[in-house]
Amino acid sequence: YKFSQKFAVPVDEAFAWAIDYDPGDWKRMGLQGKRKIKRLTHDAVILEDTRQTDKGPVTKTRLVRIDHARRSFSNTHIDGPTPHSQFWYEFFPEPDGGSRLDFTGLLLLPRRKVLSSAELAEIAAGERRGDSKIWRNLAKAMEAELRR
Repeated sequence: YKFSQKFAVPVDEAFAWAIDYDPGDWKRMGLQGKRKIKRLTHDAVILEDTRQTDKGPVTKTRLVRIDHARRSFSNTHIDGPTPHSQFWYEFFPEPDGGSRLDFTGLLLLPRRKVLSSAELAEIAAGERRGDSKIWRNLAKAMEAELRR
């Protein structure tokens, strides 16, 4: 699934803000959770996120690889309920001086039965709604923080 999110800040600032991981990120997303951050190198980060859901706490460990030259990063789940799922984030300048994130998600769901096309489409639509809402919240937080 894919979506785009625009920001009213220049692309280099938006990208730098997006990869500056912080324990307060969950609040910025509009969700409850905890984040542990382990910076391996200038382009590799391990995030251990525990998020409150309707079914209780869910912990995911993610490997983030950053490509500074392309203003992009990937996020691969290495532990949790959806291992090996991958998400790509690429930032682009916009003609008005702002910027845009193009997001692509590849969610791998461990299932015993094969899902129908309709079931897969429904899951993808729900994930797109949830992730795009998170990025709308992050856009508001980014713009507010960078204006200060």
